[in-house]
Amino acid sequence: MKRKNTFIYVLILLLVIAGTCFYAIKNRPEDGKEMIISKESTRDYILDKYEKGFVTYNGTELIHYDTDMEQKWVCAVDEAEAEIFVDGKYIVLYNTDNNKIILVRDGKIQYEIKTDKSLRKASVNENGYVTVLTSDKGYKGQCFVYSDKGKQVAEFSFGEKYILGAYLASDNSSLLLNIIEDNDDGYKGKILFADMKSGEIKKEAESGGIYSYMKLYKDKIFAESEGKFYCYDKRK
Repeated sequence: MKRKNTFIYVLILLLVIAGTCFYAIKNRPEDGKEMIISKESTRDYILDKYEKGFVTYNGTELIHYDTDMEQKWVCAVDEAEAEIFVDGKYIVLYNTDNNKIILVRDGKIQYEIKTDKSLRKASVNENGYVTVLTSDKGYKGQCFVYSDKGKQVAEFSFGEKYILGAYLASDNSSLLLNIIEDNDDGYKGKILFADMKSGEIKKEAESGGIYSYMKLYKDKIFAESEGKFYCYDKRK
């Protein structure tokens, strides 16, 4: 009797699995056919890779989708003019209109900070440490670093060097800086590797141009200028 009941349970389980697979196959998009997400937006969508999928921001909601475009979470962030920077599980939103910085992890806001200086850009590393660039009283290269808890852990200035981008490596101590220097030959781009706490420059390299796009990956910076791609590694 027990063997008969076991057989029936197994048969029912197989039927359920078969039915689920049939539904999934029947309802999946055809190969080469587009899938569309349509939501109201107060601005152009921002999209970036996030975890095993991607994240979008429309000015009011930060939304995570997997690769099948299934919605995983939604985080309400009403900052219409904010930009985003993504690394690992962390997303930093920064609004240069109101100088606000917001850190998000797994769909939840970790903290909000409003700086009293003119915010220019922000980035985050895979550990949730946020690097913020500001301008104030003629200084072109002010830099602040906040921990994943929102505590300020570093502040310094590079004087006349104009910083286009600042990124903290995964060791939470090495800053990778994209700067422009003005000299007799005109403007020249450089990549600097500096100590996060002291601001001391450890290494520097002339860049291949003035980079319009840069992306941090652990201890490396990937950059693009005039159709050419470059990689800088702080360990070399």
